[in-house]
Amino acid sequence: MVRGVVVFLCLQACALAAPTAGAPWSASDGGRIINGTDASIADFPWTVSLQLAGVHWCGASVIGDSWALTAAHCVFRHEVAAMSVRAGTSTRGSGGVVLNVSQAIIHDEFSYITAEYDIAVVQVAEPFPLGPTVQPVGLPAEGYDPPAGLPVTATGWGATQGGGAAVQLQSADLEVLQRSECEARLGQVHEVTASMLCAGHPSRAVCHGDSGSALVHAGTQLGVVSWGDSNCLGPVAVYGNVASARAWIRGVTGV
Repeated sequence: MVRGVVVFLCLQACALAAPTAGAPWSASDGGRIINGTDASIADFPWTVSLQLAGVHWCGASVIGDSWALTAAHCVFRHEVAAMSVRAGTSTRGSGGVVLNVSQAIIHDEFSYITAEYDIAVVQVAEPFPLGPTVQPVGLPAEGYDPPAGLPVTATGWGATQGGGAAVQLQSADLEVLQRSECEARLGQVHEVTASMLCAGHPSRAVCHGDSGSALVHAGTQLGVVSWGDSNCLGPVAVYGNVASARAWIRGVTGV
């Protein structure tokens, strides 16, 4: 089978890839959680906006006093000096607190071409101001494999289905699916491996701009938004499998 370039879910082009039918989405595509609902940061206090030059680029999640988890492709080949995170607000462009990023560490086995281990951590230059709207998310045990049917929730910012920019944080209730279902629907893009997690819903989906955001069950982050179909309307998407990278996260952050 001839496989295309992975379609990452970043807001603007991961323009390092060739512009084929399977290439990452461009800036003109915008970003959205399809058929999501307005959400409050108080309900998802780990959610932060990872910004480049002060503009929302990807999602991320607080995992410790000074560490956030995101997708590797969100920081791949970008200058740390241009990165910051906005935390503690339901609106991606205002409120809360903005903290500079001091370092970004990409998983040792990340591949931009195959999307294996699409996980990275960023460290902020000063600790997160923990409180009701800024709290770390829980992390799963190493090797945990969420069962199909498990309810999960994805959150993120971007444009709505109608095309306008979403000022308010959006959430979508999904469920974990068998990897074979993602492989059947997205296998022409690339193989779905154990470093990935499959989740979706017939009418709700993550899309452009949601990369790096958390997929959570009962306060524990199981996935990191990674890649999917270019039109976003398919019922499945692929996430970095946090449990598969749990030992690595602990090793580099101490969390």
